[in-house]
Amino acid sequence: MPILRLENVKVRYSSAPVVHGVSIDAFRGETIAVVGSNGAGKSTLLKAIMGAQRAFEGKILFERTEIQGLRTEQIVRLGIVYVPEDRKL
Repeated sequence: MPILRLENVKVRYSSAPVVHGVSIDAFRGETIAVVGSNGAGKSTLLKAIMGAQRAFEGKILFERTEIQGLRTEQIVRLGIVYVPEDRKL
């Protein structure tokens, strides 16, 4: 069973779609790469996993529990963190 599962996740800013139906199964000990050009939605996808940006469609599950709708601090307590490239906190 995957530790992190994204099912058809779609994210938008205002009415503009940014992430279009991403599905990922990440298993314990596995490394996953999200690759794309600037503005492709990589950071937006990570923000959706962290609860900092709302996905308007799809499911985000961590250890078989849906985390979409939880506050970011609740998601951090589960053990998920996001460290931006610029390292600003």
